[in-house]
Amino acid sequence: MHASMAIYNAYCDRVPMLILGATGPLDAVARRPWIDWIHTAADQAALVRPFLKWDDQPGSVPAAVESLNRAWHITMTPPCAPVYVCLDAELQERELAEGAVTGELIARPAGASRASAESARRAANALRSARRPVLLAGRVSRDPAEWKRRVELAELLGAHVITDLKAGAAFPTDHPLSVPGPGYFLSQAAADVLARADCVLSLDWIDLAGTIRTAAKIGPLPEVISVSLDA
Repeated sequence: MHASMAIYNAYCDRVPMLILGATGPLDAVARRPWIDWIHTAADQAALVRPFLKWDDQPGSVPAAVESLNRAWHITMTPPCAPVYVCLDAELQERELAEGAVTGELIARPAGASRASAESARRAANALRSARRPVLLAGRVSRDPAEWKRRVELAELLGAHVITDLKAGAAFPTDHPLSVPGPGYFLSQAAADVLARADCVLSLDWIDLAGTIRTAAKIGPLPEVISVSLDA
């Protein structure tokens, strides 16, 4: 329970994280009086399931090995988020027979999600014809090569770029196209830029609807292109 907020923060920040938990013996016959009674939960992951990507509570050693393998690939597949595997005390203390863990692990990361060719064409046409494009740089990759491509895209479009302190660094704040004053809330400078925009490219921006609604109080709604792995 003490760790639940840390797990939630990792979920909000799209951090890949494999978390191992433990509970008392799920077999009630194997429980010691009192101490196992207060340390055993039938569904421990229920505490944090609303902000997990996946969880499991395997009942055997081979199942635990497969579960950990699957959990690793799930947490590392974008959009990343914490996963949780709970191992009960009896399973952890069980003596392994020789050859108890065999077989090839077959779980593999899922392929990357991509926009359809038609969606990409429409987005490119909208950005190409925009006179006052704006780029909202939200929860994006930290890869240096992709950082460079974001700068190149902004310069190619002549787009002002708004960043957010609730997400990791996404664009150089000393760049001429960077809108000054990134914060937890939309600054007046950013709201003014958005109000004048005729096309907005959102790169997984946090609370896109709320941000656009704030800017709409000043000017008309722009065309919005949302790029996100969220459904």
